[in-house]
Amino acid sequence: MNDQMLIRIVQLTFKEEHTSEFLDNFERNKNEIRAFEGCLHVTLLQDSDIPNKFFTYSKWESQDHLENYRRSQLFKKVWAKTKPLFSGVYRLLMIWTSLVNTVVFKALINNHTTNQLVISAKVRCGTNT
Repeated sequence: MNDQMLIRIVQLTFKEEHTSEFLDNFERNKNEIRAFEGCLHVTLLQDSDIPNKFFTYSKWESQDHLENYRRSQLFKKVWAKTKPLFSGVYRLLMIWTSLVNTVVFKALINNHTTNQLVISAKVRCGTNT
């Protein structure tokens, strides 16, 4: 198993009329996601200037744990309700942290290019740490 903790930040932008539907879906499933094996932390942030833009910040024991979640019925259930609500824009940022605090930054950006990422957000649904 991969011994590097994974910190994952995903930017999600929804159609304005679907923001409350997304929040309801997240609220219904957040505890189950947080309890998934290998999940160390999940927080949902909402952009303070653009109310239909959100960020998920999660920590996973390893890439293997994240991939197990992504193959799970829970992920499939959540994603099936979330995906149709997008405005077509999302960004995935992955930060790997090894056990000796060596940090490697990897950015995978869909539908956009960027030279910087500025996150001005407020905590939306609490944390689990």
